[in-house]
Amino acid sequence: MVEIYNDLAELKIPVYAEGDAPAELPDQYFTFNEDYTSGGVFADNGEKTVVYEFALKYYTKDASTIYSTLGAALALLKSKGYITTGVGYANPTYRDTWFSRQADVKKIEYTGG
Repeated sequence: MVEIYNDLAELKIPVYAEGDAPAELPDQYFTFNEDYTSGGVFADNGEKTVVYEFALKYYTKDASTIYSTLGAALALLKSKGYITTGVGYANPTYRDTWFSRQADVKKIEYTGG
């Protein structure tokens, strides 16, 4: 099972499902959205893996943390078996006081089916 909340917990930065952030936002936080899920590997007429694809977004009021914090999150997720590539890309924000960057992340779950 994919548990992105728990997998990012050691960064001690709040993580919310996209659209579920509270009205009173902390100075930095992550959101994620599950963009796509599909079977990955099939053999003997059965699905052996499920691939989860996420958009992970980092929001902050301090522009100097934009690359380092997203990079730390990607490194942490990679150490927990996620597939991450690159340094992310710009994410537009809805307020002028926020900075944001996002990355695409995948996780493969082996089902044994």
